[in-house]
Amino acid sequence: MAWAGLVAASNLEAKVFNNNQLAQLLLQRAAQIKSAVETKLWIADQGYLGRSVNSENLELDTRPDSSSMAAIYLGLITDTKNQTSHHAMITANLTRLGVGIARYWGDPFFYNSVYNPGGQEVGAPSPPW
Repeated sequence: MAWAGLVAASNLEAKVFNNNQLAQLLLQRAAQIKSAVETKLWIADQGYLGRSVNSENLELDTRPDSSSMAAIYLGLITDTKNQTSHHAMITANLTRLGVGIARYWGDPFFYNSVYNPGGQEVGAPSPPW
């Protein structure tokens, strides 16, 4: 989302505010984010994006996360093979009840999270949303 926001801001600066210098700076920062996503989050041997990098120990959380589909829909992942493999990983691991999708693998919300608003409302982790 940060990448897409920077790209959009760059377009505004260039096309609306006529500030090409700032537009280029925004695109440079967007390129840095894209590079970080591709090098730090992409799990090449399995063909999908990991969920996050732990800020304390820099370990990759490899659980599939449905929000990462935004990387395809917003244009961050442009390689068709990578788009296809990432989409397949998300749908294979997070589709629930044939029509819903879980937020991420092992999501405890509405199951046993301390932040659960209503008790155990579903029978297992990773409920459909």
